[in-house]
Amino acid sequence: MVELTRLNDSKISINPYQIEMMESTPDTIIIMNSGKKYLVKEKSAEIEKKFSNFLAGSIYKAIIHSKGMVDKKTSQITTEEKEG
Repeated sequence: MVELTRLNDSKISINPYQIEMMESTPDTIIIMNSGKKYLVKEKSAEIEKKFSNFLAGSIYKAIIHSKGMVDKKTSQITTEEKEG
């Protein structure tokens, strides 16, 4: 989830996998697959960067988990791949 700011300064978390499109009019409107719309303070470029970082982080986590680079007891990332 990515945290964004509504016009009244309240925070919302958006699932980037559920976004259909964004409009800048000049406020930014995020339109979800469900048709629900969110009006937020952040500009489109800033939102795209946040979403890119979220997706890159998800891919990174998937890779380290698939290579066994997470200590199962502490859930901490290790520096070495596990064999197997």
